[in-house]
Amino acid sequence: MADVALAANLSGEKSPHRHASSLASTSSDEAYRLRSEALTTDASKLEDGYFLSLRIIGSFLGTSIVVVATYFQFQALAAVLTSAVYPDIGPSTNVALVSTVWSAAQPIALPLFGRLSDRFGRRNFALGSCALSIIGGIVAATAQSIETLIAAEVIIGIASGVPAAYPLLASELVSNKDKYISTALVVVPNVIATGFGAYIGLALVQVANWRWIFYIYIIIMVPDTALWFFFYHPPSQQEIQQNGRA
Repeated sequence: MADVALAANLSGEKSPHRHASSLASTSSDEAYRLRSEALTTDASKLEDGYFLSLRIIGSFLGTSIVVVATYFQFQALAAVLTSAVYPDIGPSTNVALVSTVWSAAQPIALPLFGRLSDRFGRRNFALGSCALSIIGGIVAATAQSIETLIAAEVIIGIASGVPAAYPLLASELVSNKDKYISTALVVVPNVIATGFGAYIGLALVQVANWRWIFYIYIIIMVPDTALWFFFYHPPSQQEIQQNGRA
């Protein structure tokens, strides 16, 4: 019904009953195209309540959560690497690589995500990164050696290329004038991870063990994956290019 309302809005119809038969035939793909055009030209043409719809709220919430989870595990693990992780599953001369491989994998994955998702779609890569993150979290949580933990951080680092593109993920769902606001809304909660991640990691070691960093990471990523699966439906790259939003 929202797609039908959008089509009516963009075509200038005042009454939803005037051309009910033609509106009813509007495909979902056409509605997404019209929505993309409206976001580019005149956001007032969007259906009422677009920015408060479950689609937008769910997409923004999912993006914000995945950013927090991504940087939380990195900050928390770095804080306890030598004091808790190394004594537990060491010794190893490669312990310094645990943080290094994540830092190297993310900037490699980020541009690849941008270019490949232009071709194959953002949604598929976003969901794929969530699945990869959960796999990496499981490997890390069950690691019995530093080398296994390094492999897990490579996986998580590759997956983190998508969350690192949060300005892109958020801004494509809003009009041009609202891009800065959307980016801020998504990234502000990340202060929890970047500001307190190390403290939380140290606290977890005191009351449990370092593996809880990854237990929490997995627990966060599962509902985030569900949010993106149900609500994240960004415009296709063809729609973006046609409407001048690239």
